[in-house]
This record gives sequence, C-alpha cells and structure tokens, in this order.
Amino acid sequence: APYRSALPKLVSGRQAVAARAAAAVAADADTVDAEADAFFRSIDENGDGLISFEELSNHLGSLGYATGAIEHVVDMLDLNRDGEISPEELRESFRRYDDPA
Repeated sequence: APYRSALPKLVSGRQAVAARAAAAVAADADTVDAEADAFFRSIDENGDGLISFEELSNHLGSLGYATGAIEHVVDMLDLNRDGEISPEELRESFRRYDDPA
C-alpha cells in the first residue's frame, strides 16, 4: 500500500507542527509573564514583593474603577485568599485571563 510509505512523513510533519505550536505557546507565556511582572512592579508601591488591597485599590481607583469593581478584581487575582497578590498569583491570573483572540 503506497500510503504506508507516506505515514512516517505525516507523523514526522505532525510532530514538527506540534513542536512549533508548543514553542509558540511557551513564547506567549513568557510574554504574558513579562507583562504581568511589569504590571506588578508598577503597582507594588512599597516594594515588598506583594500587592496589597490598598496598593491595587489606589492604582485602579486612579483609573476610575468603582469600589465594587476593585473588590471584584482583587477577588479574581488573590488566588490563595491571603489578602495580598504575589507575583506568581498575578502571572497565573494573566495567563488565565489572556485572550489571544
């Protein structure tokens, strides 16, 4: 059957496409992480490595967010519910809410 000789090429081609797709996803994740880190640094006013409710509230309030909206954003970003947002939580949230469309 002639299709058998094409099968290894097809599988190899699919593996190459999958590898390129995985590399693109990893590059996108690195970009999203870099954006999250830059955003984090801009909000962590006291430089303690955590974003407090007050720090995020100050930032979002300056952009015109209402108190209820700020509380909702904090609730979405504070993944471990300890009252502060770590760089890891912010990166995870950026990845989760990143919309490639």
